[in-house]
Order: sequence, then structure tokens, then C-alpha cells
Amino acid sequence: MYLLNKKGWLLLKYKIKTNLEPYLKERGIQKVWLAEKTGVTKQQISRWSKNDESGFCKYTPSLSYALVISKVLDCDIKEIFELIELK
Repeated sequence: MYLLNKKGWLLLKYKIKTNLEPYLKERGIQKVWLAEKTGVTKQQISRWSKNDESGFCKYTPSLSYALVISKVLDCDIKEIFELIELK
């Protein structure tokens, strides 16, 4: 993810780390349940739950789905998705 200024210049670079899988496991929540509550497939929840080899989420949900997930789980969005600034 990139932030651009008004001239279109790159200012900062960010990546997203997902904590969704450990969050669900710690609370005994099944991915299929979350999928049903959010209106997506279990496979999509699985994609959003995993980080790649570099420790970042390869497939990130849209902002609207991330907000729906946090609402369904009754948690702060920052508990399940972290915005990491790369240096």
C-alpha cells in the first residue's frame, strides 16, 4: 500500500499483517462461522487469515469487509489487521 501526495509522489510504503487466524483460534471461532456471518466463503476467510513468508498478508480484505469482520467479532480492527510502515 502506498500513500501519495497531491503531486502523486510516493511518501510512505505500508504493508498489512493479519492476526485473524490466531484471533479466531484463541477464541475458538470457526472460519466457517465467520464466513457465514460476513457473507463470504470459508476459503476467502482463510486467504485473509494467513501471512506470507515475509510476515505480511498476501490477500487483504477491502476496507468494508475488514470493518464487517471487526463488527462481527466485536473487536477493534487493529486487533486483527496491523498496518506496518516499511522503512
